[in-house]
Amino acid sequence: DSVNDSYGNHYTNALCPQNYHTYIIVNLNRKFSFLKFKLAVQEEGNSDAIITVKADDTIVYTSPELSITTEPFEIEDIPLNHCSLLTIQVDSGPNNGMGMGFQCIIADPVVYN
Repeated sequence: DSVNDSYGNHYTNALCPQNYHTYIIVNLNRKFSFLKFKLAVQEEGNSDAIITVKADDTIVYTSPELSITTEPFEIEDIPLNHCSLLTIQVDSGPNNGMGMGFQCIIADPVVYN
């Protein structure tokens, strides 16, 4: 997707999950050691959320609570330990927002060794 964050930055290589409990699963075939990506909140974001990254079934990264006031930041060197399945999960409470739920931006995701 192509999207703007709450600070006016524009992203063209972005995943934009927009539900209360959304996850993305990618089969990495045990080929990669690390993950990095930029994390931001869409300009119309309306609730708080937490991003969790799992390598197979092991949690390898948990974000701080994100909100419309969270400045964009980059996470690097998240250990994937040559996992088979990479899961990126977005959780926000239905009582926290209006409409579809939290609207985050996971930009420029890269897996590497």
